Amino acid sequence: DDVGTFGGSDHWNPLPGIQVAIAGHNVEKWVGRCLDSVRCALDGYRWILLYADDASTDNSRDIVAEKSRLLGADAVFLHTFKKQPNAAAAKNRAISLGLHLRKKYPALCLMDADDVMGEERIRHLLWRVRDGGFLMGHGAFEYVCENPESSDVQAMRSPDKPLIRPGHDQMLTGHLHPGSTLIHESLIPTDGNLFDESFESREDAWLWLNWYVKGIRSQPLPGPVTYYYSVRPG
Repeated sequence: DDVGTFGGSDHWNPLPGIQVAIAGHNVEKWVGRCLDSVRCALDGYRWILLYADDASTDNSRDIVAEKSRLLGADAVFLHTFKKQPNAAAAKNRAISLGLHLRKKYPALCLMDADDVMGEERIRHLLWRVRDGGFLMGHGAFEYVCENPESSDVQAMRSPDKPLIRPGHDQMLTGHLHPGSTLIHESLIPTDGNLFDESFESREDAWLWLNWYVKGIRSQPLPGPVTYYYSVRPG
């Protein structure tokens, strides 16, 4: 019964169980591409999809429902919630969908519905996290932007970051992003509220800071790009 661990592979039945949690609001332009990338990255693993539709008014939910039939997941939990006040709340709703299976699927991946999961997302991180005895690890990610001169992109530039151009500019593996992080289920509160919903934005940075203060570190795992983070105006 001891499947809720990053311990020996004999506890993994025989492969590790993985949860992929996504929240989306009006993402019909991107969510199909997102789920296609998840299918490729999770091929051959035991995994479940947790998708919280944040009161979309477009065809997002229908696209997710249609794509779900071809994902190869053990189970898909697709639920439409009332519009949440911020991204933190929407992400928590997605995580809550899998709380009853956290022991059988102890590895949690978070991602945005308009991003792309790298093919090495799981293969590169999971075994290194387990073998190293870490509760959390993160790989390399890239920003991909449609308009590098937009104010959103300009605001992300700083002396310690490379210039962001259209296409692929690899960021340092030391930069944390929830999309490139693998989290053990023991780090998830029993109510599923991983993120502080009082924050209108940067809820992920606040979470990492709280973990850091508590002595919880995300282990950097250099190697192939594991996540492509979309940057666009708005």
